[in-house]
Amino acid sequence: MPQAFSNNVDFVVKDPKPTKTPKEPPPEPQQLPAFEPMQIDDYNDPREPNIPTSLNQHNPLALFRLFFTDEIVEKMVAWMNKYTKAHPFTADNAPLRQACSWTPINKREIYTYFRTVIYMGVVVQPSIGDYWGFSKGAADYLKSFISRNVEFFSTASP
Repeated sequence: MPQAFSNNVDFVVKDPKPTKTPKEPPPEPQQLPAFEPMQIDDYNDPREPNIPTSLNQHNPLALFRLFFTDEIVEKMVAWMNKYTKAHPFTADNAPLRQACSWTPINKREIYTYFRTVIYMGVVVQPSIGDYWGFSKGAADYLKSFISRNVEFFSTASP
């Protein structure tokens, strides 16, 4: 049996009874709002997409703008700027533990982010750093308009 005192510097006395706090019970589920599923007439026989006839369905940008209109993107910019103003980064909650001051974003930067996410979904690389050319033979296309740490530095428009 080890003694409470020892000349061994690595010796650590074990606590006789470690104290643990019990987990809190999960919160009560909230009442769900009324939901009526959308009726899809051609569920088992899909044909052409149901998009406006005036829209060119072979134009990816036109399809993108069907869902992300300028009004929606402006709201996203306002929401993000409002949220980050109310919840500033500190050294504890900042990515990579590097707090930095927030500068308000704009529509161009949101479109740059979308462009990056879409590109990363189409061109698959083994690791995130490979998109910025940190390994041998990796493509570094994203370097031209966005840094890996999301500091926008391009003047290119979407």
